[in-house]
Amino acid sequence: MMKFINLTIFVALLFFYSNKTLSDEKISIKIKINNEIITNFDIERERKYLNILNPNLKDLSDQLQIKIAKDTISKEVIKRNTLKKYFDLENEDIVIDKFIENFYINLGFNNKIEFESHLLNFGWSLKEVEEKIKIEVMWNQFIFDRYKNQIKIDLDKLKNKIKLDENNKFKSLFNLSEIIFLVEKNNNYANTLNSIKKSISEIGFENTANLYSVSDSAKIGGKIGWIEENSLSVKLSNAVKTINVGEYTEPVKLNNGFIILKINNKKNEEKVIDFDNELKKLIKVEETKQLNNFSKIYFDKVKINTKINEY
Repeated sequence: MMKFINLTIFVALLFFYSNKTLSDEKISIKIKINNEIITNFDIERERKYLNILNPNLKDLSDQLQIKIAKDTISKEVIKRNTLKKYFDLENEDIVIDKFIENFYINLGFNNKIEFESHLLNFGWSLKEVEEKIKIEVMWNQFIFDRYKNQIKIDLDKLKNKIKLDENNKFKSLFNLSEIIFLVEKNNNYANTLNSIKKSISEIGFENTANLYSVSDSAKIGGKIGWIEENSLSVKLSNAVKTINVGEYTEPVKLNNGFIILKINNKKNEEKVIDFDNELKKLIKVEETKQLNNFSKIYFDKVKINTKINEY
C-alpha cells in the first residue's frame, strides 16, 4: 500500500531522502489532509500509477498529470481515513481475487503475471495495487451497508422492460466510457459544458474524464466496459442510439449531475431470454446506480468536514 507520511516522522524522512539518489528533487509536503501529509514523491508515484490505468495521460502536460494525481490521491486518503474509523484495515480479511482479475482484464492484460510485470516497469508492485483496490472494495461495501435500506427498486417497471424486449431476437451491447460532471456554484452549465467539449477536442475523451469526471471510473479514463442496451435507462439508451462508434452523446441529466457517454465499440448478440436472470441483472444495475449516487453524497459530506491544505 502506498505510504503516506506521518508529520511526526517527516523530519527523519527528510534526512533519509537526502542521502538517497532516488531523485534530484528534494522531498516536500504538497498536501496535508487533517494530520496526514502527502509529498511530491507520493504524487509522482500516483502519476505513474494513473499512467498505467490510462496510457493516454502521457499526452497531457506534467502540470495536468500532477493535478489529476493530487485529486485521486486525496480522494483515496479521505476514503481510507474514513474506513479506519470503522474497521481495522490491516486485519480485514477481504477476498479481492475476482476484483483484481476483472481489473487487469479491463486494462487489456491476459493474466496476473503479465499485469504484474507491467506494474514493475512503473515502480509498482501487485501488492500495492491490491491494497488500493481493497480500499475501493471496502468503501463500496461500507456505502452498501449504510444505505441498503434506502435503495428503492420498482420491480414492476423492470419486469415490464424485460417483457417489452422479449420479442427482439438480438441484443445490442455498447462498450462505453463516461464523464459524469457537476456544475459548480461559481460556474454555469453552458460554461462547464463548453470547457468539457473543448477539452475533449484537444486532449481526447479519456483524458478529459480524468480531469472533469467525478465518477470513480475517472482514474481509468472513464471506461465502464460492455453494457447491454437494456441495462441503460430510457434516456441513456435513446442518447447512444443517436451516435456512432467514436462519438459521444450530449449530456443527460442525472439526479445530481450530468453524464456524457462515448461509444468505443458496439455489437449485436443473439439473445436468449431468461426472465429471472434478466431481472436480477436489471436490479443489480439499478442498485449500483443508486449506490454510486449515495457514495458521492456521503464522500462530499466527509470531504467538507476534512481539513485539506495544499502547499
